[in-house]
Amino acid sequence: MGYVSQEDFLVEELTVFQNLYFNAKLCFDKYSDEKLVSMVNELLITLGLFEIKNMKVGSPLNKKISGGQRKRLNIALELIREPSILFLDEPTSGLSSRDSENIMDLLKELSFKGKLIFVVIHQPSSDIFKMFDKLLILDSGGYLIYNGDPIDSIIYLNPECIMQTGMIVNAIFAEM
Repeated sequence: MGYVSQEDFLVEELTVFQNLYFNAKLCFDKYSDEKLVSMVNELLITLGLFEIKNMKVGSPLNKKISGGQRKRLNIALELIREPSILFLDEPTSGLSSRDSENIMDLLKELSFKGKLIFVVIHQPSSDIFKMFDKLLILDSGGYLIYNGDPIDSIIYLNPECIMQTGMIVNAIFAEM
């Protein structure tokens, strides 16, 4: 099982490759350097990061790589461990709509490869919303409001009905 936090945990002074390599080394200390380099390069290619592998990550304030690249690298830090289930907290937060859709396309592709993907997204665009396979909505107290098909939720959660009952929807937890 893997978890990708909303905040990133990248070492700013290291390159994209080094961040992922040292993480892999911690997880697979018995693997040869050759095998680790191969694993890291393969994942960098898969996530579209291979071309920037020698760039320093930089800090969120002194960016060397883009927000979308940072997010993909954070996802890579978990994917290198090959989890069958992946939880992501706000994977599109702070990203442009294009980067957000790219991240969600990546997660959708991972789900097609057999990974179970859970994302927490508070305000998905309509394009991202349509990518969800299932939708779980909780109210501010954590009680279940809706569980099912995302498109059906639009009918089920008629805005007039929500206003009448006073429900506050503050979290969307979707399984891709």
